[in-house]
Amino acid sequence: MNWRGSWDRKASRLTRSREIAAPVGVVFEGWSRLERLPKLLANVRRVKRIGDRRSLWDVDIAGRQVVGEAEETERVPGKSLGGASTGGAENRGRIVFTRLDRDRSRIELTLEFQPRSLLERLGVAFGLVGSAVDEDLARFARAIESRASEGSAETVR
Repeated sequence: MNWRGSWDRKASRLTRSREIAAPVGVVFEGWSRLERLPKLLANVRRVKRIGDRRSLWDVDIAGRQVVGEAEETERVPGKSLGGASTGGAENRGRIVFTRLDRDRSRIELTLEFQPRSLLERLGVAFGLVGSAVDEDLARFARAIESRASEGSAETVR
């Protein structure tokens, strides 16, 4: 699936960025290990790899549990990751990692999704989804910065 492909005009697009006081390699490693994301992101309950490029996700979106399969659509080590749902609710995401200097990075996360119900559309309109993403990126940044300050690129506590 092409990241820039066309979608229904009702799709919602959310882009957030965050600076992180850690080298870009540590930041990329922290995000690319999918099974560890539930420890770093409050709205991700579980991620399980089910193939080289496929994974099963269990996430909370505006108070609603969503379970579905996704396929990795992009991987450029140290630069970017992308994925898209393979069925059910249509969604996709891409994260770009930028080196600011030796010990600082920026991540830019873009999510595109199709709100399927009035409640989901209201969650988008009132900023609930954006707030949840902001909180998760802040939580991710704190965990990675802590890990970087300890000098460990291997473990997430």
